[in-house]
Amino acid sequence: MSSYRMVIHPDLPDTTYGFESPVIPAQTKGEKVISKGGDILGYSSLLWILPDRRTGVFVSYNTNQD
Repeated sequence: MSSYRMVIHPDLPDTTYGFESPVIPAQTKGEKVISKGGDILGYSSLLWILPDRRTGVFVSYNTNQD
C-alpha cells in the first residue's frame, strides 16, 4: 500500500488509489515520504509518513485554503 503504483487520471499525476507521491518531491532531500491529502467542503487533511524515522504526522483543519 505504500508503493506508488498508478495514477487515477493522466491529468492528475499525483492522485492515486491509496497513498500518494510526496507533495513537493524536491523538498524531501532524498528521504522516503508517504503522503495522503484530502478535502471536503470546509475541511482539509494531510498525512505524512516517514518510514525510515518511524514517524508520522496528521493535520486536519477547518478551511479549504493553504
